[in-house]
Amino acid sequence: MLSAQLDRVHPNDVDGMVHATHRVCSMIDCPRLLGSGGGPCAYCKLLLCPQHRPPYSGHDCKLAPPPPPEPEPVNGKVSMACGENYEERRLALRSRLRDKLKTLADKRQR
Repeated sequence: MLSAQLDRVHPNDVDGMVHATHRVCSMIDCPRLLGSGGGPCAYCKLLLCPQHRPPYSGHDCKLAPPPPPEPEPVNGKVSMACGENYEERRLALRSRLRDKLKTLADKRQR
């Protein structure tokens, strides 16, 4: 793939050769061209093809910071997306909905 792309560029056109080689995936022995699936990695600046960097998922970059820790519950309230338990999430969502309906009813009475 790389040789086919370089054949289209004139041998004396150094800028064209550099441009043609920069459009190839940065992973070793990967001849695929870069797709529109994403630009360079934000941390290591590697240009990757869609197979090595699928859209919206990134790649396993050693320079990327670790994910942020989960926030602690505030005032005994549980966030809507917390916990593995479906019932816990459903009850938390119901209580938040009840609180919201109460505040709306209070506003209507005023």
